[in-house]
Amino acid sequence: MTDREYCLLKRCGCFSLRTGALVVAVLYLVLSVLLTIFTITVLALGWSGYWPILGAGLGTLVLNLLLLLGILKESYVGVMLWVLAALVGVVGNGIHLTHDLLTPHDRPFYVPVVRLLLGALHIAAIVVVRSYAYTMPT
Repeated sequence: MTDREYCLLKRCGCFSLRTGALVVAVLYLVLSVLLTIFTITVLALGWSGYWPILGAGLGTLVLNLLLLLGILKESYVGVMLWVLAALVGVVGNGIHLTHDLLTPHDRPFYVPVVRLLLGALHIAAIVVVRSYAYTMPT
């Protein structure tokens, strides 16, 4: 069995992997648009420390558009680029989670819990999209 034949999932619940990947792409695209709008609004109010978040939001927006187009055009490379970028995001989230747990600060106690839950959801989305990518024709 080759790597392309190995797939973690065969279906996404009661839907096909393609439908699951499309749902992930649309949800992530909507969230990145909302993040970008929020960041632009905050910057317009004079909070200058949000420029890096705007850059990250725009980069995420481009990657999510790439995922959606990759699914619609059945582009293995486009979909797998999103998977690789998402894995980098999971590693970054893990670093932030470790920092939150080991460093005393004045953040609420639920911040690490939220990071952990979002990381788990992100990993689930990666598994669905990666599984779909492995079913795509070469």
